[in-house]
Amino acid sequence: MSKLRFNQGMEDSNLSHINSEIIHPISINQDTCTINITNRGGSLDKHSTIVLPVTCEVPVDQSRLSYLPLNVGIGSVIRSAQLVANGNGVVICQNDNVGQWFALQHSFQQQEFRKRVLKCRHGCFENYAPSQSGVMALGGASANAPGRMTIADMNYRNVYPLTETSSNDQYPANATGEIDSFALAENANYRINTTSATTCRLYVRLEELFPRMFNGLQLPIHLIDAGVSIVLQFSRNGTTPETNERICATSNNLLGIQANNAGASATTDLNCQILTDEVVLLADYLVAEDNNLLAAQVMSNEGMTLNFGDLMWYNFYLSGLAAAAAERNHKRDILQLGASNQVIRQMYMFFNPVSGTALTPVKNPLATGGAAAADQRQFASGGYNSIDCLKNIYASRALSYLPDGERIQIKLNQQNIFNQPLEHNGHKLHELQTAYGSSFCVPQNSYEFTDIVTDSLDAARYAGIDAGEWFPEKSMMSQTSSIQGWSVNNLCGSNHFIGVNLQKPLLTADGSLVRANLPGAGTRCGPTPIDIEIDRLIPKNYVNDARNVNICLVVEKSLNIRMGEISIVDM
Repeated sequence: MSKLRFNQGMEDSNLSHINSEIIHPISINQDTCTINITNRGGSLDKHSTIVLPVTCEVPVDQSRLSYLPLNVGIGSVIRSAQLVANGNGVVICQNDNVGQWFALQHSFQQQEFRKRVLKCRHGCFENYAPSQSGVMALGGASANAPGRMTIADMNYRNVYPLTETSSNDQYPANATGEIDSFALAENANYRINTTSATTCRLYVRLEELFPRMFNGLQLPIHLIDAGVSIVLQFSRNGTTPETNERICATSNNLLGIQANNAGASATTDLNCQILTDEVVLLADYLVAEDNNLLAAQVMSNEGMTLNFGDLMWYNFYLSGLAAAAAERNHKRDILQLGASNQVIRQMYMFFNPVSGTALTPVKNPLATGGAAAADQRQFASGGYNSIDCLKNIYASRALSYLPDGERIQIKLNQQNIFNQPLEHNGHKLHELQTAYGSSFCVPQNSYEFTDIVTDSLDAARYAGIDAGEWFPEKSMMSQTSSIQGWSVNNLCGSNHFIGVNLQKPLLTADGSLVRANLPGAGTRCGPTPIDIEIDRLIPKNYVNDARNVNICLVVEKSLNIRMGEISIVDM
């Protein structure tokens, strides 16, 4: 076994036994949690698990029951996580935006894994299947084609034309066909509910909270004086969709909130409570056969050195453009990252809408019978510039619906990373997969908006549609399938991430190139900031399309344990 492998992992042949322990937090409330892991006889396993049960508010009726974001599940409850050495307070590793990272990493998991593992573990429901949307009706006001894509195993039961068992766009004025999307038996155990007895027990692993550390490292905490602590900061728990980062609101509930603000009707406030008495860490400690050899290395003058990756997060705000009569409005933003002397392996970018969630009744794809806006409930569409109604703030959407409307160039050490700026979605997706090192495992229609916006020809073809307007009827996402009152068409383009790989591959003996957790594998950033140039072309009348831009750098770090003391060095 090589020295690098010996230091950073534990093979089955070197494993003596496993110690397990249930650890309760030493302090916890609705905002923060601290779990103290004392010095034990083994290395902390990356599969150690934090159980995090939550409940939601009792709804006025089942159509107003809140739910976790479909793509991140319980990850939306955790804002940030830190692993801290108790002895000297050194932060070993951290993740300041857990929900956004979950959105990214879930997109690279195979659907079978999301369906059979992440649905049970995290409450992730972003699994796709053909839509049972009925017969093709091209002669109607909204063309409906069967066989489009929707979320699998959701009890939408929608057909066209409407029947008594399909979702009713005029509910609750007419209660026929009231449907709870999570009501199927295969979903009941993995949804949040109103009481401790009925809500699910979802959990996260340490390798998911600290993905670039525990991905290939078992931390020998038994050789660290006073052990370590995990410090969690929980996300915001407001009473409205704009202020609650943990859960999503149904369309019926959102309409009720809007009406209630006008003094017209009662509703159910959003409220996601953490069951603090039931939060625990299920810790496993791996004991090696050569534990004495490890201890001797720690007690030596050099100590034991472990190399790993850590996540550094940055946040920027991109303001939207003012309304203009022009078909295309141009705007350039230049973002600067200070990462002096950091060795960077990958960079990821997330574009999150920040405006309040609102219904867009004019674009409702199934507004049958000329239903009034207040009655269009079971197929509601969120605004193009709104927080995503099915994913909350954890949806990353393209900065423009135009095929050439988002152009990105990055300068590191005053040199362009790309010969040509990232413009076409095929190029962006290729770079993203190269950076993550895996295949993108969600529909490409959830990444881009290609061919679902109208141009001047489409404007003539579809009367009443403005040039540049989002036209969901072209999307492969079904318009006639709803989740808690929201059309699944809201998922279109919601997985638009940008990825950049800066890690140099290692040439193996057989001539192949592989990634290796070696010092200096990334690219060192000099004293000048990283420049990110973003050019946007915005369709006319698309105003206030402001975004939070979250940028994640995967940086190299080195951990040294000597005489029981721990120190962290940026490579």
